[in-house]
Amino acid sequence: MSQANSKAVLDRETDARFWAQTQYKSGQRLDPTDPTDRAMMRVWLDIFAKVQREDRAGHLTLTYNHPVVERSLDDARLALHAAAAHLEAAVQAPDPVRAQQHAEAAATATTTASSASQAAAALQPATVSPAVVTAAATEAATAAALPPPARIVESLPPDHPAVSSLAAQPVLPPQVATAPAGRPPQPPAMPGRPFAVAQAVSAPGVSVAVHEAAQARADQGAPPPTGTLPPQTIAELRDIAIAVAEETHAPYVGVTCSPQQQWSWLMFPSLTAAADWYGTITDSPELFVYAAYYDQTSDVWPQPINEVFGTGQAITVTARPEREGMSGAMIAVLAALGVAGIAALASASSRKGQP
Repeated sequence: MSQANSKAVLDRETDARFWAQTQYKSGQRLDPTDPTDRAMMRVWLDIFAKVQREDRAGHLTLTYNHPVVERSLDDARLALHAAAAHLEAAVQAPDPVRAQQHAEAAATATTTASSASQAAAALQPATVSPAVVTAAATEAATAAALPPPARIVESLPPDHPAVSSLAAQPVLPPQVATAPAGRPPQPPAMPGRPFAVAQAVSAPGVSVAVHEAAQARADQGAPPPTGTLPPQTIAELRDIAIAVAEETHAPYVGVTCSPQQQWSWLMFPSLTAAADWYGTITDSPELFVYAAYYDQTSDVWPQPINEVFGTGQAITVTARPEREGMSGAMIAVLAALGVAGIAALASASSRKGQP
């Protein structure tokens, strides 16, 4: 099933891979009004295109909800925050000794962030394109009126994995992926921007190292990252959730699957109420395997308005229900999940979950 409309999962996966494989502003969303963030957006978009391609081909590798990836990226976020604070303190410290101490603390925090990001990247498919990162870093440096970074990718031999591997190739067209942006230099006026520019300029080396590490793991016989759910299970969870939502005959429905393989649903008086429920439940991803909400009156139906895979224990789903009413789809769902009492399900759907 194509997920062309609901892209929340793809956004989250792209964020995780972008943060881990560039080490740029881990845990922070990019701001298009910030020149450095705007430069790095082409990297995010290229990774998103690759994640979207995985999803459409039916072999999406989910890593954003992996406990190690989550913890590592959060560690990187905290360490980068500490590094930025120490750098600011170093600049403002009147005492040279104190300034040096802050500078050393910033360097230590940056190293910690780098190690945490590498731990996350090791559990992901190598997705970042060093050529795109180099173009973004050059744009960021130019916008900050700084010399361009070294063209590290151009100096690599043709058989280097950052050059030759399919995963390193851009998906975006060249005029977007690697063309110069042509924007005039801008002074670094935003708080924390010099540190962000430094992260952007160092990102090409980080992206090259991602592909070197992936090749080293492959050479050692390590299996490629498999993600938190098999791609087939991802598709099946989505299909079952649609069948559950459809059987309610309600326009606005939220559906969840618990780690215990129990499906539940709520019917809402408005799409806003459904969105509020979704925003609340997704604050506790450990409580579910899958959550989504639907608007059966919209053009995107049967795709969800929003969906997310939680960190609950992965389950294996074998049902492939056709949407053919209670006698078909829901019987298949119930049989697959081991839930007894079709009559109870039918009656519950008329009682359950008014917000």
